[in-house]
Amino acid sequence: MPATVRVVTAGVASVVGSYAQRDVNQIPHGFGMVCKQMGWPVQGTWTKLCDQRLPWFEHENGAYIYRNTADGQWWIDEPSGGGVYVVQSTANLPPTGGWKALPDGKQPLPQLEIVEK
Repeated sequence: MPATVRVVTAGVASVVGSYAQRDVNQIPHGFGMVCKQMGWPVQGTWTKLCDQRLPWFEHENGAYIYRNTADGQWWIDEPSGGGVYVVQSTANLPPTGGWKALPDGKQPLPQLEIVEK
């Protein structure tokens, strides 16, 4: 069942807004940019890190939310691919609260709404 994620508030303005559900076979542009900067294979790194059972979510500006299987956390990343917030969770959708700021994250911490269609 497709869902829309909405980041209602967050201290990083570029991640506030609505996110459309995306297929796991698509790779966020920002994720690819980070991989290229680090010299990592884009497809291989995405397949290794992104939970392949779950969709990820993309803001129209390129910010994205995905579940990372390496650390068991949902991540909110800026359009550039830099991570700003994380939350530990095994849920199939991003949690609405409980987020923690990474070094580039700012207060207030994100509050999300999930709209299942």
